[in-house]
Amino acid sequence: MGDESDEDYSEVKKEKDAKEQDVEDIISFEKEKLISETKGDIEIEESKAHKEDSAEDTKKLLYLVGGVVLVFALIVGAALLAKVYYKQEVLTVDDLHKLNIEGKLPPEQGYMYNGFSFIYQNGLWLSQLKRDGKDYDINLHYGPKDLEQIPMRGNGILNQSEIFISFDLSTGSAEKGYLALAGAELGANLAKGLDIRPIAACVNNDSYACFNRSIVNCRNKDKNVIVIEESNFTEVKFDGGCVTIKGREKELIKAVDRFLYYWYKIMGQ
Repeated sequence: MGDESDEDYSEVKKEKDAKEQDVEDIISFEKEKLISETKGDIEIEESKAHKEDSAEDTKKLLYLVGGVVLVFALIVGAALLAKVYYKQEVLTVDDLHKLNIEGKLPPEQGYMYNGFSFIYQNGLWLSQLKRDGKDYDINLHYGPKDLEQIPMRGNGILNQSEIFISFDLSTGSAEKGYLALAGAELGANLAKGLDIRPIAACVNNDSYACFNRSIVNCRNKDKNVIVIEESNFTEVKFDGGCVTIKGREKELIKAVDRFLYYWYKIMGQ
């Protein structure tokens, strides 16, 4: 009885030990499998991170190369532009007058008139005048060749240091614009080129703008007066100490320039 019991116990123990060994083997296998899978995942993540780092480095390198190329292109472009710019000859007004005197400008850009050089620039005809030892620049809207058909009539002389420029402001708004331009062209040249003080005045008191202005016209024999008058007939008329400049719109500006060229002694009467 005792021997059988020992045998049974021995069998049970062996069976138990075998099961425990099987469990340990399973645990060991699963452990090695888990380690292997974890190692694989780590290697995959490291490979993925390496690829991402490599792509980022490549991207940065491309940006760097692109930036260098762009900077180089800008430097080269700036150098070429500077070369072209400085290679171009910048002509001054004096340079253009010199070329004009030498006959090297086309007629629409410049011509000589009674010994004076005229060049066309920025919508104006430019000339130079020496008066009392001083050099003056003349800038008018029209050149003398444009004005030869405008008549100058009568006799008179303006010999005072102050001249009244008198306007008829009863005309329409469009005419007032040309009156203002004519007055500005006349006044600026009287002051700058002829050392005469221009004083704005009105022919009559028919306009509110003339309320505080002097009323001066050709009847004021004690004053030098230039009357600017809107008219369908273009002319410059002298009457003692009074000059009447007539014209409509652009023709009025031409009449003013005709008078100024006469006074500058560039054109005759």
